[in-house]
Amino acid sequence: MEGFVSPGWDRSLDRANGATLQASLDLIETLVSRPVPGKPEFEELLDQLTAPVYDVPNLSKQAFQSISAATGVVAAASGDIAKARSLADKLADQLQNETSTDAIRLFSLHALGELGRRCPKVYEDSHLEPEKLIIPAFNSPSEDLKAAAAQALGALAVGNHARFLPFILNEIQTQPKRQYLLLHALKEVISHESTNIVPIEVFRSRISEIWPVLIDHADGNEEGTRNVVAECLGKLSVIDPHGLLPELKVCHLIQTCFAHSW
Repeated sequence: MEGFVSPGWDRSLDRANGATLQASLDLIETLVSRPVPGKPEFEELLDQLTAPVYDVPNLSKQAFQSISAATGVVAAASGDIAKARSLADKLADQLQNETSTDAIRLFSLHALGELGRRCPKVYEDSHLEPEKLIIPAFNSPSEDLKAAAAQALGALAVGNHARFLPFILNEIQTQPKRQYLLLHALKEVISHESTNIVPIEVFRSRISEIWPVLIDHADGNEEGTRNVVAECLGKLSVIDPHGLLPELKVCHLIQTCFAHSW
């Protein structure tokens, strides 16, 4: 169907967040998963949805995130893993291509993460290792690309705790120069789980792995790092207040006593 996506799609993206974005994503999911007469094929629909990335200059950060989320929804709702994997390959090529613009790289990072969040089977039994594709962006001179990489890495772990959460935790412990960005990736996971009631019980079993890593970095030298850790500890405590609030109080008391001893 010609013009299945509204010509004003790119302009609406700047305002699409929260409930508004979710409503748009729900509509896309419905259209893709149901037999709507004349709807475009997988590739054509993605071309229409992602056209602003390639054609519209100076898209906002929110626009990139919205387009990437829509891309992940299309892949998941289609139920076609082969096509979704082909899409992941294309995104990987764009990310690694030296001729790609920062806009294309930014979209590719976000979209690789959203595929992992919404359609985690894409990376099962796949030659792609998305975490290894994303990590090099932490060395980019672009702050936007570094932030997108952190969010994308967190999105991967949202979709597959067992595979990607241990990777993030290990990187936090072994890569001090990347620590701030890696903690943001971890915050992406924790933030998702703290507002998502359904899978919270599955996530609880992972808290025992996450908590010690955060406590280790709670008194770091960088204020930014300490702030992210504090946010993560607070959100985890909301998930399990009875188990974690007493521990949080003990940690605070120990740190206070330590500070007063000098």
